Amino acid sequence: MARSSGARTIVEFGASFGISTLHLAAALRDNGGGRLITTEFEPSKVARVRYNLTIGGLLDLVEIREGDALKTLNVDLPETIDLLLHPDASEPADPLPLKSPAPPKSSPNGGAGPPCRADFDTDSRVANSRAI
Repeated sequence: MARSSGARTIVEFGASFGISTLHLAAALRDNGGGRLITTEFEPSKVARVRYNLTIGGLLDLVEIREGDALKTLNVDLPETIDLLLHPDASEPADPLPLKSPAPPKSSPNGGAGPPCRADFDTDSRVANSRAI
């Protein structure tokens, strides 16, 4: 989905060992570059994610935020997020603690295809994003 939608800005809610992170970063590379922000609470998993991305040659595309996602994803998010990977995007609870909405902007990929929207997309930064 990241590759076919032309995503350039991706947020991943929980990297674990970085398997999905690798695939998302590879899609960004195929799309001409971009930024993947991921978060992981467990320090040993953060080390594994960093190692896997280094071996895969994709570390330059990924910002790994260590700690509680409710805190690490509450600051310095881009104005537009093209794709959000959340473990359970069907939950109506706020997966991203987005408290300061940015001005609405169109997705850089022109909104290719209808967005997959979940109940949490009330913040303008994720309103036009795809959630998987």
